[in-house]
Amino acid sequence: MLRKSLFISALALAGSAMAQEGWYQVRVSVPDQQTLTRLTNSSLDTMDCVPHLGSADVAIGPGELSKLLAGRFQFTYVRPLEDPRNWEERHKSGSSIQVDDYRLHYFDADQILAFFENLRAQYPILVTRKPIGTTVNGEQMWAYRIGRPLQQGSLPINNIVIEGLIHAREWITGASIMHIGKMCVDGLTSPQPQAFMQNQAVWIVPMANPDGYRYTWTTYRLWRKNRKNNGGGIYGVDLNRNYSTGWGQNGGSSTNPDSETYRGTAPFSEPEAVAVQGLVNSVGRVGGFIDYHSYAQLILWPWSYTTTRPPDLAMFQNVAPQLETAMSSTGTNYDQGQCARILYIASGTSNDWVYDIYRKPAFGIELRDTGQFGFELPENQIFGTQDEVWLGFKKFLTIVGP
Repeated sequence: MLRKSLFISALALAGSAMAQEGWYQVRVSVPDQQTLTRLTNSSLDTMDCVPHLGSADVAIGPGELSKLLAGRFQFTYVRPLEDPRNWEERHKSGSSIQVDDYRLHYFDADQILAFFENLRAQYPILVTRKPIGTTVNGEQMWAYRIGRPLQQGSLPINNIVIEGLIHAREWITGASIMHIGKMCVDGLTSPQPQAFMQNQAVWIVPMANPDGYRYTWTTYRLWRKNRKNNGGGIYGVDLNRNYSTGWGQNGGSSTNPDSETYRGTAPFSEPEAVAVQGLVNSVGRVGGFIDYHSYAQLILWPWSYTTTRPPDLAMFQNVAPQLETAMSSTGTNYDQGQCARILYIASGTSNDWVYDIYRKPAFGIELRDTGQFGFELPENQIFGTQDEVWLGFKKFLTIVGP
């Protein structure tokens, strides 16, 4: 097998075993904007959050070498990959997983919902749920509210909205969202009530992309988008390119339905994005918003679609470093900054939209790791990631609290 450091020419690769069978991770050189555009508009499965200048890792399956060759990409071999197809059949731990095992194992869609339903059954006054819409496949989407009921005559409750799994393959975000829910409940039921939950409610969308998440378990582990039928055997819209703020601007999304960053036919063309939009607009006093992603270990603030500074630059420059300090305190390094400046242009994101409408702190937070495992973060890193996420979110609650 070719060494990781060896540049693989198209001719050499075509004659190698890699071109014939198996799954592999390759690193594509992205030296200029023209190459980046070709990669973004291709149907290749990028393993980076989004392709960007420099390089991008790509998953290549049997028979897919032709896509690299057709795109005239230069690339190097990185490592073999486990076949991402039919992941559930080969790896699922089975029905023996208990609710408390969410710190040790990844949960599928039904188990995630069962986890929140268990919290709701245990604490029916503190944990309630709200239907917010249905997916393209007709699945009900839920938001769970954790907080005390609003008392008549009291001040308006500050509402924080968070979501996970908007990108289906980013499993660690679902695990982290569950831990936030559990810790918020603990903060309300502790013998000494925690200040961070006083007159404040947290709205959790456990799965912002249920159809896509189910698909990662049953069919293809590295699926990113929703499951919209675009015709011609092509599926999926990138829900985090479907929001109206900056939609389609500055090359931060794709018009190609086969691309992983396909933005859809119009802003809010997808029911899953409409569902989250409706939730945010319905909760009342919006105090903040976080959309959890993986991977890169970055705390990203608006704007994502332009390098122009946001009007509330001082607010973000105050809040983000505090989140960075909190999340990095256990030893995993997180950085922070404006998305378009420190990572890439991303047009039509959920946190840009929330900030645009409500002018409150709205972040996209990229969790572990920085590329060693990427979207397939091992289960032995769930516990530590959840701790980092909770420290950051607890700090967020104290900052944005009423």
